[in-house]
Amino acid sequence: MIVYGLLDLLVAQGADALHLQPDAAPILTRAGADLPVTMPPLGDDLFEEIVRELALDGEATGSIEAHGQRFDVQHDASARQLTFRPETAPERDPPAAPAPAPVAAPAPVAVTASAPPPSPGPLPTTFARWIGEALHADASDLFFSVGRAPHMRRGGDVVAMGREPLTTSDLDGFVAAVLSEAGHAELGARGSADVGWAMSSAPDAPRFRVHVFREHDGLACALRPVRTEPPTLRELNLPDEFHALTEYRNGLVLMTGTAGSGKSTTLVALLERLHRTTAKHIVTLEDPIEYRFGPGRALIHQREVGTHVPSFNEGLRAAMREAPDIILLGEMRDRETIAAALTAAETGHLVLSTLHCSDTGSAVDRIIDVFDEHQQSQVRVQLASALRAVVSQVLLPSTRPPRRVPAYEMLKVNTAVATKIRERRGHQLRSELHPGRSDGMIPMEVSLSALVECGEITAAQARAVAPNPELLRLR
Repeated sequence: MIVYGLLDLLVAQGADALHLQPDAAPILTRAGADLPVTMPPLGDDLFEEIVRELALDGEATGSIEAHGQRFDVQHDASARQLTFRPETAPERDPPAAPAPAPVAAPAPVAVTASAPPPSPGPLPTTFARWIGEALHADASDLFFSVGRAPHMRRGGDVVAMGREPLTTSDLDGFVAAVLSEAGHAELGARGSADVGWAMSSAPDAPRFRVHVFREHDGLACALRPVRTEPPTLRELNLPDEFHALTEYRNGLVLMTGTAGSGKSTTLVALLERLHRTTAKHIVTLEDPIEYRFGPGRALIHQREVGTHVPSFNEGLRAAMREAPDIILLGEMRDRETIAAALTAAETGHLVLSTLHCSDTGSAVDRIIDVFDEHQQSQVRVQLASALRAVVSQVLLPSTRPPRRVPAYEMLKVNTAVATKIRERRGHQLRSELHPGRSDGMIPMEVSLSALVECGEITAAQARAVAPNPELLRLR
């Protein structure tokens, strides 16, 4: 229910109550003062749907649990108003005295909650050699799997590194060197685990984002090298216009694309400039942390999912209480996280996040489709109000291997785009890219044409990935 996001806001603002009425914006009450929430009025149908889901009739009272906290609910049918208040803990009877027990020597207590997990073991020599070879070849990915030789991705192509297949004991030895006890537990429970890993404890040791997973033949691993220093937009061959994405005071900015398209790295590059140039408080929620930011002009607190917070959703709810100016959300994975991100964007925070989808036009429908049908109308209104820009990115093999270069499009939310979002015309959003050039929008065809002009890709490559090849301006 949309009310979950409003209850998060109630807690984040330290309010005493939340009031909902049809045809009116939600109102928070704090210390006797009314604080209207900056969002469109609730529709009559949505209000009645919330009442039905709460199973409240007439002048009824009840309670609801949201993210581990309970709230008292009162439904005033005559005034058509719902009121939510944080539930106060009931007084409890003192516990009964325990029955006497025989005196015995106290047993040692193992304090596991605060004890650090055991360190991973040593890296097998053969794996160190393969990793070194991949780094020397400037590979973008490295793959280990049972029954196959190691493979690396270089210039977009996946090629074998030798012919000798890896055995189960080989992979077990490597995984033991990478995963902590908590990582092994996650692998056993979910079939996969993510971790940020360095080859040694040296400050300049190569770092990797490692994904360990089980597949038909046994264990497998995908490693992606990450730089020790956050990259700049120029190093990523991206334009300075992208810096405008961080200049919004609030709202939601999305970086989209398929897996491996460089979405997260682009967000890190945006953060790198903020870190150097702005006196902001930035909270990041990452899975895992790839680049570490030291002291700079900005204050950056980095939190890792699974280590510092249990999930993106819980981390985002906590971030609302940490007084950030900007929140970097590693990925919008599920309905709860998306709802919390929209709430944060509506309440004065700039939220930067990634979303797996193929282009800017499908991003809106991808978000809305995770909600139940009766919620989608209200989410469209929220999204039209909170969304600021959507960037879609793809990495293409360069004519100068093993380089890969990004092609991109940028959709900014102006009046025409917001209207299409509200009116369920998401399939028409890309039609605003070319008319929106004066508003700073960048069509994919313009980016591809520029790459062909400077010799980074061929005309055939551009035509293969262009949404509208006839709009390419190629010499």
